[in-house]
Amino acid sequence: MPRRDALTDDRQYAEFYEELGQRYPETRLVHGERSLGSRYWATLRELEPFARKGIRMMDLGCNDGVYSLPYCQLGGEALGVDISPTLVRRAGLSAKRMGLPCAFVQADIQSRILPSIIGETFDLAICVEVLEHLLDPLQALRNMRELLNPGGHLLLTTPTPLSGKEGLGSLSIGYAVEVLAAKKLVEHHVVDTERFPMLHEFQVKPTLYRHDNFYPLPFKRLVESVGFRCVKFGTVSFLSTAARRFAGREGLNLRLELLQRRVPLLNLFGQTNIGIFVRTSW
Repeated sequence: MPRRDALTDDRQYAEFYEELGQRYPETRLVHGERSLGSRYWATLRELEPFARKGIRMMDLGCNDGVYSLPYCQLGGEALGVDISPTLVRRAGLSAKRMGLPCAFVQADIQSRILPSIIGETFDLAICVEVLEHLLDPLQALRNMRELLNPGGHLLLTTPTPLSGKEGLGSLSIGYAVEVLAAKKLVEHHVVDTERFPMLHEFQVKPTLYRHDNFYPLPFKRLVESVGFRCVKFGTVSFLSTAARRFAGREGLNLRLELLQRRVPLLNLFGQTNIGIFVRTSW
């Protein structure tokens, strides 16, 4: 059966992500791990100080409000942007039901006209587990810079090549060499929904789509190259993943995660890049 092309075709890309919005419970399946040391926990932990100050946040690739809604519950305000009309409607209904200062807009975050669609600038933006799927991630990063005020903060996460693997047992000498050499930016991956049981289960039409993995230090340099200065960078869920696998102790997970953050070498070997960047004035 012919596959839909969400790798190069803008129209089919938008159709695919709208179908995912309708059929695939991504918040539960992808963002459902919320224990201490998890990616979700780490992201909200970084966002909480901004929320407590009441800073208005732009959430690019917001899904159904998985980060926007809790950010507002912590005291902030948010505008979420997603390509899926279904997810935008769902997020808006949730915000209204919860009485939160959170609005949502349907738009493609890699579109060159995104800044004019949004029509305002922000002091904080996030883009969590989105860049790896885009047709033009560099244009999306340029849009983020244009939508931030000088000195505004950007929080980004992307998967590393260890994404989805089990902690210490997945580390190889070859991978360590690639990470430390810091020359290779990305491992390109094309996913066929017919061969991905989870998407096949939810009857998503046969589609080829992108799910790239970024090496930590070259990814950091890429973001800096479009007009950002890095203020904090590391990875999440390496030692804590091993702790969950072998010990199952949440307190140990947190201690190991914090240890990883403090040791520069260990901090390159997690499953998820997480960085905070500041928009420069040039």
